[in-house]
Amino acid sequence: MIIRFQKDLIKPQYRFLIFALLVGLSSFSSCVIAQERGDHRFEREPRSVYESNLEGTWVLNAGDATGRVEFYWVRGTLAGRIWFDVYQTWEELTDLSFNPRTGHLEFMRPAVNEQYSGNLSGNQISGRYIIRGLSYPWEAWRKAGSARQSRIDGQWQINAGDSTGKLELYWARTNWTGRIWFDVYQRWEELREISFDAQTGQLEFTRPDANERYSGTLSGNQILGIYTVWTSYPWEGKREKGPPHSPQIEGRWLINAGNAPGRLEFYSTRGRWAGRIWFEVYQRWEDLTDISFDSRTDHLEFTRPGVNEYYSGAVSRDRLSGTYSVKGPSYRWEARQP
Repeated sequence: MIIRFQKDLIKPQYRFLIFALLVGLSSFSSCVIAQERGDHRFEREPRSVYESNLEGTWVLNAGDATGRVEFYWVRGTLAGRIWFDVYQTWEELTDLSFNPRTGHLEFMRPAVNEQYSGNLSGNQISGRYIIRGLSYPWEAWRKAGSARQSRIDGQWQINAGDSTGKLELYWARTNWTGRIWFDVYQRWEELREISFDAQTGQLEFTRPDANERYSGTLSGNQILGIYTVWTSYPWEGKREKGPPHSPQIEGRWLINAGNAPGRLEFYSTRGRWAGRIWFEVYQRWEDLTDISFDSRTDHLEFTRPGVNEYYSGAVSRDRLSGTYSVKGPSYRWEARQP
């Protein structure tokens, strides 16, 4: 008895069909993978666009409460913080999301359990926020400090009713701050209710110590106007002679301290310097203390209280450089504007 083993259990025509099916499935899988990769690239590519559109500082009004809000990117994740003038403190935001294609933005203000949503259009964000079931409008717009600063920011020599002195005006993120010095009194006085229209050059402010209201118009390097106390008197301001106004530290800097990269920020609040520091290794902001800056010598000092580090340095054009000390030894640090 002869037993014959059948080598090909699958007929040739079936083998061709199975082969075609496997090729088709392989091609389909490749298309799906390519499509998925393409979708991921599409989601990531707009990052440069939405960073430029959303990232930075915005002037804020939420239910008639004024302040500012900031957005920035940390390793691909959107982060931010909010400031209300009435509370005079920064609050970190959570649950941030932004769709660069639609301009839709959402975030939480966890301190009071407020949910914000809005839409970005040009240089404005508008939307609603919800607290305890009730909805209120809010809006934010880009700060317009750069044009103003270039025209009036800094120190001026003044003469008001034959009294000579100095006037300083600085843009503090969302509002003007300033102070005035009369040689006869030999002291600085804080100014209030400062406003400046960059288009018309119209300047107004109050000197509360003497209940004087000043108004004037900027033209070139001169301000001419009147101040009122019972009656009106002329006053003028001129740019200080000599070397150009010292570079300012306000704004964001990229820092490297002892080979630890991060970010550094300074801003003026009610005539005083404030700031914070971020190191990539720790992934968190730390508030700075004891900040001082001498615009005549360009010397800067501040303390990082979390680790008791003392920093000192000098400004030169768009760079900061100096040393910091912790537990005795000193190390080099430097920062540059982005």
